[in-house]
Order: sequence, then C-alpha cells, then structure tokens
Amino acid sequence: MATLESTKLSIELTPFGSDKITKQHFNDVVLNPDPEAIQKLGEIMHQISPEDTTYLGTLKTEVTRYEPI
Repeated sequence: MATLESTKLSIELTPFGSDKITKQHFNDVVLNPDPEAIQKLGEIMHQISPEDTTYLGTLKTEVTRYEPI
C-alpha cells in the first residue's frame, strides 16, 4: 500500500549575470497542491526577488511510503 506523506516545493531563480541557481524551499506544503497555486507561488517569489532575476520554475517533491503487503 502506498501513502503520500509530504510535499515540498522548491522555487528556482537565477540572478542576472550568474549561472548559479538559487532555490527557495517550502517544506510541509499541503498534499496534492493545485498546479495553478504552485505556478502563482513561483511568480510571487519572482516578483519579490531582486530585479533582473530569472524565474526558472518550480519543483514539486513528494514523499510516498510503501508498506509491505
């Protein structure tokens, strides 16, 4: 049996002139978040970032527990 235990979001941003990716992590997000809400969160983080920062996208990581049958 599989049980979804947790969801984490990571917003990826790159400052202008840099190849380094900066990640902002949000742990313990609600299970099965709405894809539109995930996109809006990324856009909000981009808006409050320094000018010329590029929003690369958002990663959703889910932890699922598989128990023995």
